[in-house]
Amino acid sequence: SHRRHKEKKKMAAGVLLLTANTGSVFELPVLQAAWVKEVAQVVLERKPFLFVLHLQELGGKRYPAPKAEVRAFVNLLKKALSFYDRVVGFLDLDDQEHTFTALGTLQFVLKDAGSVVQRWNFEKERYDVVAAADGVSESPDSHCEKVKFMLGQFRQSRHTRKGFVHHRWRVHSRVFDFVNMHLFHDASNIIASQKFPSPYSESRREAMEFMLRRLLGGQQGLSQSGRGAGPAPVLPAASSSSPAAA
Repeated sequence: SHRRHKEKKKMAAGVLLLTANTGSVFELPVLQAAWVKEVAQVVLERKPFLFVLHLQELGGKRYPAPKAEVRAFVNLLKKALSFYDRVVGFLDLDDQEHTFTALGTLQFVLKDAGSVVQRWNFEKERYDVVAAADGVSESPDSHCEKVKFMLGQFRQSRHTRKGFVHHRWRVHSRVFDFVNMHLFHDASNIIASQKFPSPYSESRREAMEFMLRRLLGGQQGLSQSGRGAGPAPVLPAASSSSPAAA
């Protein structure tokens, strides 16, 4: 019916965000095919104009990250989502421990989206149309910001892989800020139970506030024109609950 057609068209024009800790997927590679299949099924049911995939613990617990395995995993995803003709993003495969976050972000843009899906260029302060040749980068470029939490910044006594990656998109006239953030875990259940809030909770709160101050301080690109504006709301991306989502 005409109504069902309109509903399908509206759904296809949306934005979908999935986020997952992939540590176990890399520790047990036998899980990868099933994991990718599940993700593809969720996306295929919706076919959003923009599909964003946030990954933590990219490559598993190993350091440095197994680059060949990560690239093969991304190729599996691309093949399963081949109905998207443009795939861009950032994979942190840094060899330097003090800057390595093990975070990955992939963005899939549907062919039917044309130029209505654009990503923010932080250096040139403008929105760029996504080209198929842009591809996935293994070092931060002008379309994303990577921040690694430094030693001692939030009461941490040793190097961790915690930090965040920020990227901004515009779909039609709506602006979306995406932040892939990996926060500190409770290193000791005993210490965590001795005080409320625990020092781990305090560290997570401080890191979250740090990220929000940084995010809200860079308001360029939040107007519809992309030429900057005064304070504007950060619009949340739609999310989906599935076995692949966290």
